[in-house]
Amino acid sequence: MLWEKLGMTLVGLLLVMAALRLGGRRLGGLLAGLPTITAPTLAWTAVEHGTGFAVQAAIGSVASCAAGALFAWAYVSASRRLAAAGALACGLIAAGVAAVPALTASHDLLAAVGLALLVTGLAWRTLPASAATSAPERPPRAGLPALQMAGIATVLTVAVSTIGPWFGPYATGLLASLPLISAPLAVAEHAGSGHQASTEFLRGYVKGLFGKAAFGVVFVLLAPAVGALPALALAVAATGLMSLHPGPRRRTTAA
Repeated sequence: MLWEKLGMTLVGLLLVMAALRLGGRRLGGLLAGLPTITAPTLAWTAVEHGTGFAVQAAIGSVASCAAGALFAWAYVSASRRLAAAGALACGLIAAGVAAVPALTASHDLLAAVGLALLVTGLAWRTLPASAATSAPERPPRAGLPALQMAGIATVLTVAVSTIGPWFGPYATGLLASLPLISAPLAVAEHAGSGHQASTEFLRGYVKGLFGKAAFGVVFVLLAPAVGALPALALAVAATGLMSLHPGPRRRTTAA
């Protein structure tokens, strides 16, 4: 099962990196925010621990959208003044702070949805409008740093999703949905192309979190009735529809 997890995680990462190269940073960030990794994680969680465990983990993944959104907001805010390492530290601290209420909300679907929509919506509306609008839209070059970050993200994601069940289903969903992929890729964009590039990537990521929340809700509601795998398929379809929505209007500020 370990090799299957590594393979599925790597496929998800390659999709995000392909989107970065072919579709630009916003599309790459969008795919990173969507349940590109959460969906296969729930699949193997259901196989290993049962549908009930996977449902509870999915509630945790919904609540964790708040931590991801706060990470992105803090990173973007700090990246205007700090280098990639400093911005990453600020983002991780913010995500850690948000993980506490997220874990509390993970025990109730309505609370998880409310927290996710509130924090993600606020992050989307208040993301600093830096000079990112003038950043080049050509696909970024996938150099060695990006590949190294992808390898790190793969190992971290599989490790966290593997040890998560030791702490219970809610922690499993929360840990598996933290910005383990978006953080290394944002750092690679920031270090390679400047803070405007990472800002564009993380704007797409925050938008994708709305789809991730929708995915979790659909899975939680349907899995007990139709089973884990059919529910996953329907949840992925709902996510695709959600990602087509332009999202709430974002308030912009002068650079």
